[in-house]
Amino acid sequence: MTALVRERTADAERGRVFAAIHAVVQAGNLAGLGAGAVVVGLVGARSSLLLAGALTALSGAGTWWLGRGALER
Repeated sequence: MTALVRERTADAERGRVFAAIHAVVQAGNLAGLGAGAVVVGLVGARSSLLLAGALTALSGAGTWWLGRGALER
């Protein structure tokens, strides 16, 4: 991501672009923390960790499935 920003952003604007990207990332971290607290409160710690692991595995499998054509090129 940073390579794309460096390549496609003018030098004068690069700092603002990086600041905006990092602001979005930090907002996502904060939202995830809040969502995680709600999930743990609703289903408990063990179930939330199981759910997180399952979603991570599904995300990896989905990414592989979508990108398998690029690997064959």
